[in-house]
Amino acid sequence: VMLSQMSAPREAYPMPDEAKGVEDGAGESDVSPFQQLVAALDCDEIVGKDFSTDSMDMQELRMFVASPVLMRACVKARFRLRENGAVLDDTFVEKLSTKASAALNKTTFPDVCTAAFVPEIHVNAV
Repeated sequence: VMLSQMSAPREAYPMPDEAKGVEDGAGESDVSPFQQLVAALDCDEIVGKDFSTDSMDMQELRMFVASPVLMRACVKARFRLRENGAVLDDTFVEKLSTKASAALNKTTFPDVCTAAFVPEIHVNAV
């Protein structure tokens, strides 16, 4: 996913009465990667949209969880304030992204945290 593909015009985001999320009654087996992200964000102040031309898949969600920079870009591009549709500020995006990554690391991708962030250490024998 290219970051330029992740932005959409403001009118592409549903207003509060149009917002759809995990609470729409989808069974757990029917929960899309985007809905998993919505659940992990767990914030009633925002509304988001999974783009029909670039629907999020599990590989992308895993990539977002593994990379804080990509998670922030995803949240900033796909979510807006519920009240007025305004773009989320960077501080709010960072808090939401950190929260979502932590939740998804625990529940959906428990292996991502250890696999993605364990640095390779080389020790030179003397």
